Amino acid sequence: MASSDTSRRSRQLVGTYAAPAQVLPPFDDLRQSAFYIPWAVLQEKGADAALPCQQAYLAFLDSLKRFDAALQGASRSDADDADVQQALSQLYARLDSVLDAVPS
Repeated sequence: MASSDTSRRSRQLVGTYAAPAQVLPPFDDLRQSAFYIPWAVLQEKGADAALPCQQAYLAFLDSLKRFDAALQGASRSDADDADVQQALSQLYARLDSVLDAVPS
């Protein structure tokens, strides 16, 4: 029983401290950089090249919202460590997609 209480407390701490950390560097820098990638491609390569970047960015943004929801769930004990880790893994995969969409 004590192990369960410790795990629950750990999840609460993850949600309590990780969610606000999303607005602090370097996480916020990452979010802002991803935001400007489609715009930069639009300026340099045109609309046809920017569209895949914009679509990849929107998928990244969706993953960011899901990651935030997982962190919030962890703070309420509605999500466990695996949910948060899965959301984080998906977030990184979507970020890779944004970078892969940038034409050379």
